[in-house]
Amino acid sequence: AYDYKTQEIVLVSFWGHVVHIDFSQEEPKIGESWSMLTDEQRKESWAPGGWQPAAYHSASKRLFVLMDRRDKWAHTTESREVWVYDMESKKRIQTIALVHEATCLAVDKADKPYIYALSSHGKTLDIYDVESGKHMFNQGQLGHEPRLLVRNP
Repeated sequence: AYDYKTQEIVLVSFWGHVVHIDFSQEEPKIGESWSMLTDEQRKESWAPGGWQPAAYHSASKRLFVLMDRRDKWAHTTESREVWVYDMESKKRIQTIALVHEATCLAVDKADKPYIYALSSHGKTLDIYDVESGKHMFNQGQLGHEPRLLVRNP
């Protein structure tokens, strides 16, 4: 997940580890790696997944990650939830249940942002309010397996 304005990137591994990198200076500043998952969540087989599983909102310092329980990780497996993390406390602060499974995730840059969840298999785009987690809009019939969400920098 990359923010063009602040030149920050947040990397999420297949196994739920996160690292924050700040590219705004001449030398990149790499933050400490941390785990999104508790031992119990790992035992329950929770993992991030999808083609584009993470989005970062720099103004609120929130990380949004597509999550699901799965026996085996695959980038083509769609997820049923978005877990929201506060990057400063490194704690999950919200869970948003998705109306349709999603493989790609984006968040806009607004002060009160929306989440965009794309289902490649379902060929739908759903929009959610970040604050309430409420489903706001669905656009179906997007064509043959759409794969990528691009946000205007």
